[in-house]
Amino acid sequence: MKSPPETTQSATSRAALMLAGVVALLGVLFIGFFPHWYEVVVFSIPAPQIAVNALGPLVFFLIIALVAGVNPILRAWAPRLSFGSRELFWIVSVWLLAGVISYTQLTTPALSVAGNTFNPVSGQTMSKRVEFHSLLNSNLFLPADAAKDYYYGTGNGLHRLSFADVPWREWRQPLLFWIPLLLCVVALSLSLVRIVHRQWSKHELLSFPIADVTQSLLNLEPGRAFPALCYNKIFWGGFGLIGFICLVNGLNLWFPKMIVVPLDWAYFDLIKQFPFLNDYCGREAYSLFRGMAYPFIVALAVLLPAEISLTCWLGWVLMVFGTGFYFLSTGETIGATETSQIQAGMYVAMLVTIAFIGRREYLAVGRHAFRLRLPEEPQLRRSVVACRVFIVSFAALTGLLMVAGLPWPVALVAVACFTLVLLLAARMTAEIGLPWLPHLSGLMQGLPVKILGAAALGPQALAMLTVLGVAVGSDMTNSIVAQATTCAKLDDNQSKRRRELGLRLWLGIGIGVALLATVVATLSNNYSFGARREEKIVANLRSSVEQTSSQINQLRAEGITGNSADLARVKSEPKFWRFFLYGAVIVGGCALLRLRFTWWPFHPLPLLLFGSWTLSRLYFSFLIGWLIKLALVKIAGGKVFAASKPFFIGIIVGQIFMATLWMFVGAIYYLATGTQPPAVNLFM
Repeated sequence: MKSPPETTQSATSRAALMLAGVVALLGVLFIGFFPHWYEVVVFSIPAPQIAVNALGPLVFFLIIALVAGVNPILRAWAPRLSFGSRELFWIVSVWLLAGVISYTQLTTPALSVAGNTFNPVSGQTMSKRVEFHSLLNSNLFLPADAAKDYYYGTGNGLHRLSFADVPWREWRQPLLFWIPLLLCVVALSLSLVRIVHRQWSKHELLSFPIADVTQSLLNLEPGRAFPALCYNKIFWGGFGLIGFICLVNGLNLWFPKMIVVPLDWAYFDLIKQFPFLNDYCGREAYSLFRGMAYPFIVALAVLLPAEISLTCWLGWVLMVFGTGFYFLSTGETIGATETSQIQAGMYVAMLVTIAFIGRREYLAVGRHAFRLRLPEEPQLRRSVVACRVFIVSFAALTGLLMVAGLPWPVALVAVACFTLVLLLAARMTAEIGLPWLPHLSGLMQGLPVKILGAAALGPQALAMLTVLGVAVGSDMTNSIVAQATTCAKLDDNQSKRRRELGLRLWLGIGIGVALLATVVATLSNNYSFGARREEKIVANLRSSVEQTSSQINQLRAEGITGNSADLARVKSEPKFWRFFLYGAVIVGGCALLRLRFTWWPFHPLPLLLFGSWTLSRLYFSFLIGWLIKLALVKIAGGKVFAASKPFFIGIIVGQIFMATLWMFVGAIYYLATGTQPPAVNLFM
């Protein structure tokens, strides 16, 4: 059937706008409820990683279904209701942000901390010895008896309780603190992205890989029902290749006798044949004898600038050898503590680099933010408004931490460190597109301790900072700021009509609905089946509390018996500034060389992954992608490389589609049989 001409933006009906809002909110409700049902009900132990990275497969699967299924039907049978680029952008933006709010990166950890901190089961030996809970503001958490019911559940464990059976009265006081805190985090993230976006997109011309993949799904052409990408045979070649691999490997999960397409190799015993690596190069040296080919990372590496993918794999290899040479030179090993100190220096150096490159833009935004009159230039005006929102949300978040019990200097440092983490996550998303950033987790509570020292913070601030950090900064595998970076780039491709108010309204409603749906779904599931099933989050809280309790016990052993902070006792971790300087020099020097010399082959941003478990798993995929791009450009030429891009986009889209499809197969199997299906590990 021949598709009708595309409905133009000017002819888009109000009914289409309303339908877009309905679809967006229905998608938000689905995103808010399905992951919790899938993990808590279908699996007795949470199935890992439904939507843990910036390529959240559940959200992108819905996007694919929308643009390749729902919208073509509307364009064929109800053109006045079909979605143009503006409506698709609104829906996708709401879904991307809802995917973070609804899962384990934001709302769920906060509820877990509020519900389980005073749980007697969570108490360990050291936390009981130092009376950790006595240092906290008890009004922010469920009391011990209520926390025990939340942890074990009040139902029979087989059927979901009704909405009315959830003890909302017990949650009223904790939610009065945690919901405003989460909203401040969302506002801080969205405004920060808008402040830096014009500089990154218009002046520095960053690549925004995830946004490019998403935009390829939204590009519509007149007279065609499907996105332009769907008419590209090269795209279907990549989609078909990864689809076959995922089909075979998925069948192997259900039928173990089925063949499997191997995507990794490991020869750990070989490290014993290389004494230098085995003896001097630290715990990560084994990764050189392991290769993991994540197809979507390989495809992403091909689409990236060559200096980024080169630094991602060669930088890792040089880091492994560098630790060995450092040991031979100094006799000192670089362990987890030293690595985190080096990373802190790298983070600050990257902040300075970002600020230096965009100094004119940021100074202009800052000057206008403190004037009554807004600038005439539209994009600058939006940045200035965002700057004002950022200032207010920064102050509000600092105030909420003070309400929780942190002294204002500690609260200010904690929010500043958290803002640094958000900025780096946004930059990673904009320039590398790396969708999995767990190495940035835990820095909200970690950096203040490294910089000020435990003695200056005092036991009370240490305790409160720990639980707050677990609630809002313990999982950066996906984040509001990463998805906001993608949405901001998608916004660049929209027509510049006056649509900001409508978009903000939809985003606000979507964020509110996502937050409400997640609160309801999480509390309903946990009182029905027990919050103990959120074992990963509970274990993170337990280990963080125990580690902080050991620090508090050491402070008391040193004679620091008061609970209050005392900035006169500022003392950083041993050797902190030395290793901090190492990291700052490495990143700062690389950035300077890149700015001064066009031939310099390394990029400073991937160096922030120094020592991270992420790159130990991904460096081999970056190596493969870099070699593919090198071969295409050097042998086939630039035109062939440009023509091949849809193939690699097809790999990314195909892996998202097939992995999520297997998840839905498992859900249908459970509904039909009541039996737990094989767990599908989505990406990593």
